[in-house]
Amino acid sequence: MAEWTNLTTDSALELAEQAELGAPAADLVAEGMRPEPFVERLQEEGLLSDAIAVMARALPMREAIGWACLCDRSTTPEDDDPLHAALLGAVEQWVREPTDEHRSAALELAQDEPDQSSGQMLGMATGYSAGEVQVGSNPPVDVPTDTVPPMIAGAVMIAAGRVEPSEAEQTRREFVQRAVEVAAGRSGRLPGDG
Repeated sequence: MAEWTNLTTDSALELAEQAELGAPAADLVAEGMRPEPFVERLQEEGLLSDAIAVMARALPMREAIGWACLCDRSTTPEDDDPLHAALLGAVEQWVREPTDEHRSAALELAQDEPDQSSGQMLGMATGYSAGEVQVGSNPPVDVPTDTVPPMIAGAVMIAAGRVEPSEAEQTRREFVQRAVEVAAGRSGRLPGDG
């Protein structure tokens, strides 16, 4: 297995601690272990939600949000709510062009979403990604960026929950594989993607 190049840390132990993994997932990590074998073990053990939580922290923030968008797009129904489509489009615009203007637009749309959805979580994650939020003419307010990875993981899990129960495990495996592709410096797209 090639080493991943697109990571926030090369310490699996650090990622497990940041993701606050419990047993049995935390029991699979060892001192000095890199993320690659740790995520592989999580997948082998069927601990896919834990693997998603780890990958949401392992990837740099922009790449993690882009990965979550790919996951969301792969399960979004064609007749999805227009606000969700607009939110996802705004977040993807920020991923392509990470300007404060695009970040603020994604956050503003997320604040208009009445229900907690994957799109809202991604919009909030995008808005909080810079560590500060400015609403209107108010002065900027510092926000903790450690809240962003759980939002990303939550959005990915919501996207996985949109498939039939019989397809849920395979969908989560594909989502982890998308993250692995991003960590390896590739696009995160899988064969069959449009």
